[in-house]
Amino acid sequence: MYCPRCLQRIHRGANDCPHCDFSLPVLLAELDDAQLVGPCLSDSAGALKAKERRALNHLLERFRYQFPQVSVAVHFETLPFETDLRERAFFLQNGYQCSGSDVPVEQSLTVLLDMEKKEITMCYGYAFEEMLSEQMTFDLLVKTHPYLLQSQYLRAIKVLLVAVAKVLRRSGKRIWRSSND
Repeated sequence: MYCPRCLQRIHRGANDCPHCDFSLPVLLAELDDAQLVGPCLSDSAGALKAKERRALNHLLERFRYQFPQVSVAVHFETLPFETDLRERAFFLQNGYQCSGSDVPVEQSLTVLLDMEKKEITMCYGYAFEEMLSEQMTFDLLVKTHPYLLQSQYLRAIKVLLVAVAKVLRRSGKRIWRSSND
């Protein structure tokens, strides 16, 4: 597990980061001990047009159909300048659940776009740690960058989800082959 603030490796069971003093209990207190439930697509920044929102919802439904054991949430937000994108994504990953989904947080994936800074990050549960290395996650996010700069947000998310689906399929095949050997 990595600290969402300083990105240093920390023990999975640690409450505080020994490098920067980031505190998981403080973050969870900010959640008010309440699980936030909402749609898998959240556009509080108003970045998407109605047609794009429908297309992205359809894309998320197709992803859920292909991978029913995985929950994906996409958030478009305009964050205050002092808010760290990774911390906010970590907050959403651990404190937000898609309505109608009973997938545990360990098998969920959160994509957060900051519309002010045109930045994107992806946070995921422990189930993905064996499939997505830090470098692979970075490489997946880099693929979205040209589209973000051109304000093609739907295209950016589509490129990301297609790449994540490819990784999941490859990992699934590898697991299946190793279990049959």
